[in-house]
Amino acid sequence: MEDALRKNWLIELRKSRNMTQEEVAFAAFINRGYYSQVETGKRTPSLNVAINIARVLKFDPMMFYRDHLLDFSENGFNLKNNIPETFRSMIDGQILYLYSNPDKFVEHVVTFLVTAGEKDSHCLLIDDYKNYCKVRQKLQASHNHRDINTHLWSVNIGDLKHMDPKQIEQRILDYQIHFTEIKTIRIWINEETVDKVDWLYNFETYLRTKSRNWTKPKVKLLFIRSYNANRISADLSIKMMRMYSHLMTDVEIVHSPIYKNDNKSFLFSPLSTQQ
Repeated sequence: MEDALRKNWLIELRKSRNMTQEEVAFAAFINRGYYSQVETGKRTPSLNVAINIARVLKFDPMMFYRDHLLDFSENGFNLKNNIPETFRSMIDGQILYLYSNPDKFVEHVVTFLVTAGEKDSHCLLIDDYKNYCKVRQKLQASHNHRDINTHLWSVNIGDLKHMDPKQIEQRILDYQIHFTEIKTIRIWINEETVDKVDWLYNFETYLRTKSRNWTKPKVKLLFIRSYNANRISADLSIKMMRMYSHLMTDVEIVHSPIYKNDNKSFLFSPLSTQQ
């Protein structure tokens, strides 16, 4: 069983680089014991650790998840390296963003908001107050930040996590007056970690029970949910990649090759359906 789990390709690659386990671990910012467990297959690295090991040994980090993922090139998935241009071209869709660099995270949120202003889209940012202040500060440097201010609303995520589903629904409905007679909406939800009880899942379950005759939203919605890649496991990353049509890192956006196209979201029905 252990031989089946053993990552011989990784061991051979390390040896071809004339590096010891200790040297790879040091350069990847982990201890040797952790790296040894990765080679033997006893441990699956988080996405951030996988990226660091891949950087040291110069290979595609998705090699760690090849049993779960389809090959990008063989299946023709479209790689989008220019994140600002992707934000400009996308008017709807779901993006999972696993970030490693907090500064890049703030930079991408600002780009998301600025490009929304260019398209006259309204934005709802759900995050903690600390990150919101960083985003607002960086927005001040933007030449068109005044235009963004008229299209941007924010919610403290800590408040939502302490509300029951009915209270969350009312909170969202309170914003509905701002989203009348518009064609596109952008929503960004950021969380540092994944909680054992997912407030968003519970809210969607509540809406599914309440809205059995749910109809297709009448607006275009671009939705991003972001997490700190350092704080979630690879297994959970893969599970979430099945739920979102696009995967985003600090440097690129790609179509998720394991996205299941049967995920029907009820999250935004209060915002986007006629009452």
